[in-house]
Amino acid sequence: MAKIQFGMMMTDARGKLGGQVFSKNRAGAYIRSKVTPSNPQTLDQQANRALLGSTSRGWSSLTDDQRTAWNAAVVNWPMKTIFGATAIPSGKSLYVMLNKNLLGIGSSEIATPPAKADTPILGLTSVIVDISEGTLTPVYSGITGSFVLQLRATPPLTQGTSNAKNRFRVIYAANDAGFDPNEAYATYVSRFGALTTGANVQFSIALISPVTGQISVAENVTGAVQA
Repeated sequence: MAKIQFGMMMTDARGKLGGQVFSKNRAGAYIRSKVTPSNPQTLDQQANRALLGSTSRGWSSLTDDQRTAWNAAVVNWPMKTIFGATAIPSGKSLYVMLNKNLLGIGSSEIATPPAKADTPILGLTSVIVDISEGTLTPVYSGITGSFVLQLRATPPLTQGTSNAKNRFRVIYAANDAGFDPNEAYATYVSRFGALTTGANVQFSIALISPVTGQISVAENVTGAVQA
């Protein structure tokens, strides 16, 4: 579905409308033809649909009082739209978002809306991928507290590619004490294949509260892939 922002004239558009896709890059807004993949039933899509189905069923199983509480809590959870404007989600949207985050890191769903809190700043400076050691190690200066690091990565990209926002996939999640560089590397290779020295791979890390499902702003870096 296309999202269009109107002013005196149409000022921005994102998403799909008919056979066209609206988007924007550093050169400005553009329109391209919609391409339907030959097999849209990817593992990521199936996993996302499973989470969405679970949380939607969870919302339906809440009591009227619980749903009222979620609907009242949304004023404390403003979000940014695709155009950068501030919007207030519905109670169901907030419930689904937080519980999808929780289920995605192996935590249990919550039925009561949590209080919103400040999220830590990770201060991600690099992700070092050592092929010979079989390790993938994020380097950061912040304190994560009880938050879980959700690591997303791209497959190896062509050299010079900088904008890969649609290529990121979740590959690993663990808290600071439990983060295993060997396991993170093995998960990446299992997902995208073996790496070569100097490969252009981008990483993104967000912090998720295992209690509330609140997620921080993701921090992105290009990985340092070395032998």
